[in-house]
Amino acid sequence: MGCRVEESDPPSIDECSAVAIGHWVSFCALLVELLGPDAKRLDPSLLEMAARGAAMSAQEVTALYVRRGELGSIVNGFFDRFDLLVAPVIYCNPPSLANLDQARPLVPQTTNWCNVTGLPAASVPCGFTSNGLPIGLQIVGRRHADVDVLRASHAFEQAARSPPARSYPWADRTSPAQKTQAH
Repeated sequence: MGCRVEESDPPSIDECSAVAIGHWVSFCALLVELLGPDAKRLDPSLLEMAARGAAMSAQEVTALYVRRGELGSIVNGFFDRFDLLVAPVIYCNPPSLANLDQARPLVPQTTNWCNVTGLPAASVPCGFTSNGLPIGLQIVGRRHADVDVLRASHAFEQAARSPPARSYPWADRTSPAQKTQAH
């Protein structure tokens, strides 16, 4: 595809994830407040996050917004050296639904940092696990470089079609969950 690839990690990604979680729980608290008595119909894991958010002070929430801006500048500096970042959408196979802890839902730590920093990102399919689950490739660009992300996503999808006349390798595939629901 005509790319030079170099392994490197953007700075402060773990802290971006912590800020994203802080924002999320504060938004959950606001949702519960706005719904009033109807909030009891929400998923228990969302109610647990709302309780965490309700325990935050206004000063803590404001500090999250300030830190979000600072982190945006720090992480965007990574793109002074790189045009794009390519990484897995998630770094492990998902657990079965039966094994999920409702009080501790999964948080997408490999993608939420883009939301916190305001960077454009796309997820494109790139293959399947040994048990047939889809694997996603995340392509992230510098701030306001949405066109670069879309071009790289398109180039990857075209390269995945080999030979070009053939359809995408995932075009006729469905996940095991979709097959179960169809029956």
